[in-house]
This record gives sequence, structure tokens and C-alpha cells, in this order.
Amino acid sequence: MSPKFKTAIDFALYFLKFRPRSEKEVRLRLAQKGFAKKEIETTILQLKKSGLIDDKIFAQKWVEWRDATSPRASRVLKLELKQKGVAEDIIEQMVSPEKDKMRIKKLIKQKKFLEKEKLAQFLARRGFGWEQIKETLKE
Repeated sequence: MSPKFKTAIDFALYFLKFRPRSEKEVRLRLAQKGFAKKEIETTILQLKKSGLIDDKIFAQKWVEWRDATSPRASRVLKLELKQKGVAEDIIEQMVSPEKDKMRIKKLIKQKKFLEKEKLAQFLARRGFGWEQIKETLKE
């Protein structure tokens, strides 16, 4: 371990400095750095108390960030959040399939120079279903 980080909390704060993280991400990173389970638990508890780790806020910010920078279908967002260790009930609250049409329209505006076939393929790679794509492209 680097001498720069004397405690688990120092390392966790450094890790959280770059972007919000889920509890699972922080746990895994602390374990990778070789901190003991008791240290990890104490650190996680302290970070939760101070509000620096909150999976609900993390999920909300993740969805907002994705929608702003690189929109994805709701099913892809759900998978990403699940991989980051966010609880299923929080995911259901934060990810709304009703916004998929808005996400598709945003991507169409960004990629309006593409022909329809290429645009449909691009949208499919972002996780949108063919029915959604066809319906939105007709509009």
C-alpha cells in the first residue's frame, strides 16, 4: 500500500474525490488495497453517516450523468447500476423506462447526419429495442 494513505478512510476519501461511488465500489476498492474487513466496515459506516456514500444519490447522479453525456436504454442503465451494487428497489425508483423515448430523441438529434439504417444500429447498440427505435424514427 502506498505510504500516501495511512488509513482506509484516507484512501476512501481519495477514491470518492473523482466521482460518486456506490457502497460496493468503495468496499471492493478498499479490499483490493488490502485493508482488513473491520477497517472496511468502520470506514463504510463512517462514510454513510457523513453522507459521502449513499446508493440512492449515487444511482440518481449516475442516471443524470448518463442522460446528459451518453444516453442509454433503461434496461442498460439498470444493468450498469446492478453491476455497481445498487439495490434492486433503488434501481426501480431511479430508472424509468418512460424516459426511453426522450433518450432516443436526444440521440437522434445528436446523430441526425446518419442515415436511418446506421442510426437504428447506433440506437440498438445503446440498448434500445427495435420496436422503440422504429416507432420513434417514424415520428
